Amino acid sequence: MEMSPYASQPLPQQRRSRRTPVAIAAVSALAVLTVVGVVITQQSAGSDDSAIDEAYLGAWQGEYTNESDEVKELRFEIHQGGEGDIIGTAMTLTATTLCAYQMELDSFGGELAFTEQSDWAIPEDQADESCRDNSTIQTLRLSEDGSSMEWRYSSQSATLTSAPRSGTADVPETLVGEWRDEGTNDDDEDIEDIITISQGSIGDAVLRYARSVDGEPTCVWENRLVKVEGREITLGPDVVVENPGDETCHAYASFRLWSEEGDDDTIRLLWLDDLDADPAEIDRND
Repeated sequence: MEMSPYASQPLPQQRRSRRTPVAIAAVSALAVLTVVGVVITQQSAGSDDSAIDEAYLGAWQGEYTNESDEVKELRFEIHQGGEGDIIGTAMTLTATTLCAYQMELDSFGGELAFTEQSDWAIPEDQADESCRDNSTIQTLRLSEDGSSMEWRYSSQSATLTSAPRSGTADVPETLVGEWRDEGTNDDDEDIEDIITISQGSIGDAVLRYARSVDGEPTCVWENRLVKVEGREITLGPDVVVENPGDETCHAYASFRLWSEEGDDDTIRLLWLDDLDADPAEIDRND
């Protein structure tokens, strides 16, 4: 840390020569105390830049069911900061909407209180609607043993658990690659679906879903990575990226995708708007 910018100026020679050793020692002690006081003051003034308990830092995720029996998934990634600072990111996922926010620290005492600034949304038009800036205080409180965290927002709450921080390769390697499914539709047309899962970070588009009918490409969708838990990932709602005039290229719901332990050749998909259904199974495209 830099020393105090206030340096003592030398006294005129005639006045210095009249001081006794005791007086000189007293002045020296006073100068040291002044410098120490300035340094302590500077350190105290900077403490607001590290307002959050270290145990709160990192990634936390969980889910809850709202009053409409709709499943909502949450993910927070928190870093250090002071009041008024952006101290992390937040994601809120429903079957139809993915909201991404910047977290602004309101205060930190027995809990972390924050508000949200909209970052981006899927669908994009929700950035000014359900994913708009939110100035209502939300709170995060760490459990006594530090193993979980409680999120509260108005009458809503959820228990969150620790998760790996976002990196550059968040997708489980067992899921990376190409997967293929085929069948026929009600018009007896041949359907082929190719799913390509690539490596990436939380928030990235890591899944591409391409459909062909009777050998002709019809729709291509992409999905963003929201959560990772062991061998399972959760992806946001579809974004139609290619639609050569096919009116059937609708955007479908968010979904969970995983592979079972000991079976790296089949993935299973379950959509958030139909969690009681049997999962779809798609095999690796060798």
